[in-house]
Amino acid sequence: MLKASPAFRTLLKHLSSSASSCVPLIGLEIHAQLTSSRSKVFSPVQYAFAAPPNTQVHHFDAALPGSMPILNRNCFEWAIIASLGLNCRINLISKFDRKHYFYSDSPAGFQITQHDFPVAEDGWLEYIWQSPDSKSMPQISKAKIRRVQLEQDTGKSLHDEKTSRSLIDLNRAGVALIEIVTDPVFSTSSQAAAFVSELASLLRHLRVSSSNMSTGEMRVDINVSVGSSVSQQGPIVEIKNVNSLRAIRHAIDYEIHRQRKIYNSGGKIVNETRSFDFKTTQMRDKEVVQDYRFLPEPNLPPLRLLESCKKCSQTEYSQLKTICIGCIKEQHKADLANLPIELRKELVFQHNLPLERAECLIDHPTLLSLYTLTSKLAIDQTKSIKSEILAVQNIKKEDFPFLVYRETSYWCTGLLYSNLCDNLAFWYVMKDILLILNK
Repeated sequence: MLKASPAFRTLLKHLSSSASSCVPLIGLEIHAQLTSSRSKVFSPVQYAFAAPPNTQVHHFDAALPGSMPILNRNCFEWAIIASLGLNCRINLISKFDRKHYFYSDSPAGFQITQHDFPVAEDGWLEYIWQSPDSKSMPQISKAKIRRVQLEQDTGKSLHDEKTSRSLIDLNRAGVALIEIVTDPVFSTSSQAAAFVSELASLLRHLRVSSSNMSTGEMRVDINVSVGSSVSQQGPIVEIKNVNSLRAIRHAIDYEIHRQRKIYNSGGKIVNETRSFDFKTTQMRDKEVVQDYRFLPEPNLPPLRLLESCKKCSQTEYSQLKTICIGCIKEQHKADLANLPIELRKELVFQHNLPLERAECLIDHPTLLSLYTLTSKLAIDQTKSIKSEILAVQNIKKEDFPFLVYRETSYWCTGLLYSNLCDNLAFWYVMKDILLILNK
């Protein structure tokens, strides 16, 4: 777990009090592995985290001469499902492009991605966020999604300090990624972190991705700029590969403070790429625009999708040669109709639960089921309780459900949750308890 140093915590305390007229603006680029797919995006090899190095590599992943990409249909379908959950407009024509750059973990010298015609565009996602101020109330905001595109992941560089060499593991090369790009609509680190948390919950709910940031299944690039107003912003600084919600908050707060300091002193903010390790440090200068020489992938023809088809209700979808958006919606309509944000709204705004308790319940379905059943049973019992009895305890009958919600959530996400984490065998006992309560 990332722990901030005392000096860094002191810096964060002064961020809110630093008087400045400049306005920050934040945009996100989130990369999520499609862990639901059974193989890589352009080769038939399966991928599992922490497998021995270079044991899950196909000829195409290693860019051997003569190897050709074959699109994994499941990967494209899961990208569409994620786009539907993000309220995007699915493009009926989608194509792949080569993005050229030279790096040691990309043996082909290019990445197959989507430049002109991505899977989807023009979406949005609601999220609930709260200012670090303990007195502030949770708020609902809506972030605009610019595009969702399907691409291949790179390999991984392993640095050996003893031999001063870098080793390459190509297991991850070719794993399917969806890149979700937002508009620069965030102004605080709390908003950005809350959005990423909501997005991770959505992708897990739709079974698109496990969204585990600690294992690299979700990685976030952060674009930060400051200016005199929202419409007049300075150069954008990109912070690469931030891998936890806490690190997202700290990286944004630190970078805003750094840029404000330069801005207020009359200095020049440089368009650059930075990394974060308790503070942001320069990786490379972006003043000279890199030419990626995008060109259409010659070995993958453009995809033409159908909005609906006559065979939707008559033929197994997996047997169709075309990809039908209507079929995908029909297959996943139950998941798409019950998104995590609706449950989060109910817990926060109807049950009056603190945001962190609601997040704990949503992230652990077993605890959520116990909370729901226990609260319902307790509230049902109040129907036979006279108001005079509650009045003795200074409790109004109409306030009793909120008292039940509060105490039940405290028990589920506090004492019970900590005990379950200490003894994993209790999770199996919980399943038996839920079966009894359901009866």
